[in-house]
Amino acid sequence: MDTDNENIIDFGYECDLHFFHPKDTKNVIYEFIEQAKSKKLQKIRLVHGKGKSVKKKMAHKILEEHPDVKTFTDDSYNWGATIIVLKK
Repeated sequence: MDTDNENIIDFGYECDLHFFHPKDTKNVIYEFIEQAKSKKLQKIRLVHGKGKSVKKKMAHKILEEHPDVKTFTDDSYNWGATIIVLKK
């Protein structure tokens, strides 16, 4: 992500990947998690869409490898989003 403060998005509990180019997915997810940690959020939601699930597969691979992710799972009936539980 851009380090210029004017271009930083302040994520809350949720991040919607639809607004980002696929090549930025890893950086966006890392920034989203970093912000969640700084806000002391333990459970967050990542929207990646249904479709062919290309972004979902990408996101899940990134989450599997992220050191701050405890678990993640589909958001109940909405498989177009993932619920992430962060380590304390």
